[in-house]
Amino acid sequence: MLSITPELLVEDLPKTLDWYKSVLGFEVLFVSPESGTPTFARIKRGSVEIMLFVRHDFAKEIPSFSTAPIGGSFVLYLEVEAIKGEWAKVKDQTTIIQSLHQTTYGSEEFTIRDYNGYHLMFGERI
Repeated sequence: MLSITPELLVEDLPKTLDWYKSVLGFEVLFVSPESGTPTFARIKRGSVEIMLFVRHDFAKEIPSFSTAPIGGSFVLYLEVEAIKGEWAKVKDQTTIIQSLHQTTYGSEEFTIRDYNGYHLMFGERI
């Protein structure tokens, strides 16, 4: 294996892209189609990349996605530097699942919910 890039099922791609750009500072690398209503996108911040795919189009490739729940069934763990700064940026802009705290295994972490209900856990080793 060489890498893993999560591909998240979403309902509204433009609103999801706005959320990831404005709240988390991601940049859009690629949107398809280039004109009209987008159905797929790749976003990036630092070395983290995420793909986003609109349900009705993704279900054409994987039919079970037409009824699959969106969000909340797993956590994307994002390792960051300066976690207190990350926490300060997002804590008032989104739903907090778990506030900034120290863990028993040597990290500081917090967890938020993204626009589609996915859980994003941010962590920094201390």
